[in-house]
Amino acid sequence: MLLLRQLLISSSLTVILFAGCTTHGPGKDRSQEALAWVNDQPILKQRLIHEVAQAGFRSPDEIEKILRNQAYVNQVIANLITEELLYQEAVRRSIRPTPTMPQLAAQADASKAARPNGNSPPTQAKGKKRAPKGEEDEVNMRRRLIAALVEQAVDPKILVSDGEIYANYTEHLDEFRRPGTVRARQILVSTREEALEILQTLKSGMDFASVARERSISPDAETGGDLGYFSADETQPEIARACFDLPVGGISREVESPYGFHLFQVVDKVPPRTLPLDEVRESITTRLRKQKRETIYRNWLSDLRKKAKITLK
Repeated sequence: MLLLRQLLISSSLTVILFAGCTTHGPGKDRSQEALAWVNDQPILKQRLIHEVAQAGFRSPDEIEKILRNQAYVNQVIANLITEELLYQEAVRRSIRPTPTMPQLAAQADASKAARPNGNSPPTQAKGKKRAPKGEEDEVNMRRRLIAALVEQAVDPKILVSDGEIYANYTEHLDEFRRPGTVRARQILVSTREEALEILQTLKSGMDFASVARERSISPDAETGGDLGYFSADETQPEIARACFDLPVGGISREVESPYGFHLFQVVDKVPPRTLPLDEVRESITTRLRKQKRETIYRNWLSDLRKKAKITLK
């Protein structure tokens, strides 16, 4: 399911509101005031206040302050206009709640039935303002219907060909290159003398992992000094040189670092490679589908706007 917030924010509609978008003195309930109309369906100020509250501005003072931010209010109203336009299209197409939505739909229907005009009453609570549960249920149901609408109207048009996948792969080949890596073990001690003594022991045939468990002061001693796989860019230059110059099974000379003196044994080496197309086909397809979805959605929404009657106060 598409992320609805991204869809709504993509609206490029510019809304210019007048002084009526700010709150007024005590005793003047203007939550039923219409700020805009979409095909003669009003967008009430209470919807704006609900969105502001959902964004985390809930005390009367916070809401009063944010409603004075004209740029913020304009964007919220633009999003609500887009949402209303899409909701009307969902109703026109008889989009139904998905199987994951029946309880939410029932709650919203019950909420509507309890209100003759189908609109939630304004919030009257003092202090922190929260939208009534019925209003939140209705808003959530509308947005789920809109998401279902977009899936039905946009997703079937998204086609990604093998040719497009291959072209994207070759154009972004650097993204799929992987550096060579080594898997190594280490023994870390405090002095050069101890490192040289251990090195002679290892040359006589002692098992590196066993010696690491007994002598190394590094936390990885309990795993035989196993460092796992790493590339040259993921470690200090002197350690990279010591490990990447060794053959598998080879043991380095002592290497000094801020932590002490290290001895390394290379356990495995993986050469640099470029991931084949088959390994990255799915990720490329996902990327191309996302790009196409955004373009198709914008064009489809633009067509809806051209057919709609949108009036601003």
